[in-house]
Amino acid sequence: MPDTVSRPRWRLRLRLLTPAYVGGARPRRVDPHTPLRPPSLRGVWRQWFRYAAAAALKPGPGFDREAALQALWTMEASLFGSTEGGSRLLVGHPLGGEITQRPSPDRRQWAGLRYLGYGIFDGPGPDPQAVETPEGSLITLPLGLHREAADGPLARALAATLWLWGHFGGVGARARRGWGSVEIVDLGGLPWSGPPLQPFADRKALLNGLLQGLDQATLVFRELARAQGFPVHPASRALPELRSLDGIATLRALPTTFEHPFDALDFAGRLFQDFRSTLRRQDQGLPPLPDYTEVKDALRGQPGAPASVDRAAFGLPLPFYFRSLNGAKTVVVPRARHDGKPADRLPSPLLFRVHRLERDRFVVTLVDLASAASASHLTGLQPQLNNKRATIPAPDGALVKEFLAWAGQETHRRRAR
Repeated sequence: MPDTVSRPRWRLRLRLLTPAYVGGARPRRVDPHTPLRPPSLRGVWRQWFRYAAAAALKPGPGFDREAALQALWTMEASLFGSTEGGSRLLVGHPLGGEITQRPSPDRRQWAGLRYLGYGIFDGPGPDPQAVETPEGSLITLPLGLHREAADGPLARALAATLWLWGHFGGVGARARRGWGSVEIVDLGGLPWSGPPLQPFADRKALLNGLLQGLDQATLVFRELARAQGFPVHPASRALPELRSLDGIATLRALPTTFEHPFDALDFAGRLFQDFRSTLRRQDQGLPPLPDYTEVKDALRGQPGAPASVDRAAFGLPLPFYFRSLNGAKTVVVPRARHDGKPADRLPSPLLFRVHRLERDRFVVTLVDLASAASASHLTGLQPQLNNKRATIPAPDGALVKEFLAWAGQETHRRRAR
């Protein structure tokens, strides 16, 4: 190992609260030699690093948008590398974890799990493999940094990144929907001065800890920005192209706990399906969401329709299918990005996350990453209607907030029955 690289000095220890469907060389199969692949981990860590750095780097006097984006790229490259230079972060071979092949969840018994795992359990072939940590076992990840960075702001930024990922993120397919939820047991000596690691005592303590962690992570990344010579403007407008920690509009824990993480995730998935699905809404005596009628009218050829597709706020592409129109269907995709390059998808701003509380109770948090502080992530939508693409305005995200409010109220109602 080169002398410039620190040998693994930290050993991150974690467990998986829900199975992680991490791809290998073969479809629906985990890599048998490295079940939790370092490239997959680097990818999700880079994402959380970017969320935090974007919250610290904002345009301000003498520091315009282009300069802020360049600074963000420089900060990210200083840890994870780029096409112009290698990474300062060393990720060793993960130890632990078990490859499992569970039967796909039953559609009736586990409707919520299947809904949040859309795409994992569908299609031909055998049941997909996943990485799990059976009761009492952990995964250990050796980590190191280049020697000149091992004790400074970059090491603290790495610790903050891992804390954020371990409390808000996950790994593998459908990680935004609660699969591959992780629990960090030990940061292995990395310098972190924020709140303690989970499990927290109860829902209130969990939410307080998460909010404290967001604040502390932002401070750590402001320190890193200053150390690398970039100005920090705490009161300025966020970078409009990027989601960031200060774009979090809502952080909510469903007001109930469960004995098993699958039960918690299934409950959250049923809420999500019951809110979005027209058939499920009818079963509950609720009217269809407005875009159901809008898109249906458009497929019928009604001029001016659809005026909006609110469900696009949950992520794109978004397919529509109408049995009442002899199987007519369409799909809504993002309009071309601001730089003119094509875009075929937009990740959902809504994150589902399973957490373990003390006394082995489990709860789901819902996080909305898009708010008024983070300008819209697309300039419009393009539904394909009768072999033509129309352009309509982007949604304002109000439907996501409506779901979050409804989910809390509906949880109280269902648990009281």
